[in-house]
Amino acid sequence: MTRFRFHTADTAPESARDTLRLVHKRMGFIPSLYAGLANSPTALKTYLTLSELIAGSSLSPLEQQVIALTASAENQCGFCMAAHSTIARQMMKVDDAIIDGLRNDEPLSDPRLQALRRFVTDVLRQRGYVRGNALERFLAAGFTHENVLDVIVGVSWKTLSNYANHVLQTPVDAEFVGELWEPATR
Repeated sequence: MTRFRFHTADTAPESARDTLRLVHKRMGFIPSLYAGLANSPTALKTYLTLSELIAGSSLSPLEQQVIALTASAENQCGFCMAAHSTIARQMMKVDDAIIDGLRNDEPLSDPRLQALRRFVTDVLRQRGYVRGNALERFLAAGFTHENVLDVIVGVSWKTLSNYANHVLQTPVDAEFVGELWEPATR
């Protein structure tokens, strides 16, 4: 079985070391995802760039977490579900009902957030071929054309990390272990 190395700032390829040092300074630790992505400085920088871009997008921080949790559930990524559940619940103080609904595949009581969740799912399942009713429902919920494209950026952001975590077999960090998640059987 192929094992990937999970790097520290000292063991990473030279062009990823400063990035990992900055992550450690900002977060107080280097999440396993980042340590694994450091095997490819390009992958690490791409993920961090997408993270910054989605943070500055037309979508609110709550909407960004709805995208992250929806995509991670759809892609069955336990690492990202644990990480984003922790971020949403502990750092952002998102209502437990929203987080639990996203984690347990239950409808959200907020119609706008439910529309966002459904659109993200449509984008993923239809591989971006969202037209007609799916697109119209999303826009009718009060979202804009800019939001449509920003959702696609968010899906790209999470697809990169979800797929990387699958390949890397990323262990869940101690900081996120309180939000462990297993996908429901389909």
